[in-house]
Amino acid sequence: MLKSIINPEMTCTVKPVSGSNLSGSVKKFSLISGIALIMLLAMSTNLFAGTYSGGSGTSGAPYQIADIDDLIELSNTQADWADGIYFSQTADIVFNADETLVDWDGDGTVGDADDAYGFSPIGYYNDYSDYLFFEGNYVWTRLYY
Repeated sequence: MLKSIINPEMTCTVKPVSGSNLSGSVKKFSLISGIALIMLLAMSTNLFAGTYSGGSGTSGAPYQIADIDDLIELSNTQADWADGIYFSQTADIVFNADETLVDWDGDGTVGDADDAYGFSPIGYYNDYSDYLFFEGNYVWTRLYY
């Protein structure tokens, strides 16, 4: 019995036809399925990327960090902290002087319990071998963490 990757509740039973070589067919199906799965996983890395003001994260077209929303999106999107992803800050980013009026966790609500923690740091604490490539001569002001 086989289970579907897309819908685990869906199953099917494979019965060989008399005189057929089912094992060869199953091997071909497994190989093709494996290749398709690898391709899907490779393409899906961009599905988890943050949404920024522009760019594609490459050195030639870095993600554009233009405002508070972009910076908070980056702080909440660990998939974008990987090696080889580039960012460019395109403007000064000034947070509200009253930190209780900022949606620090980027969930669309201001003042909820998670906002009390302030800005979530970008990057990993224990692995200094990975660096974000961040360019631009702009500042962040009133960053509460």
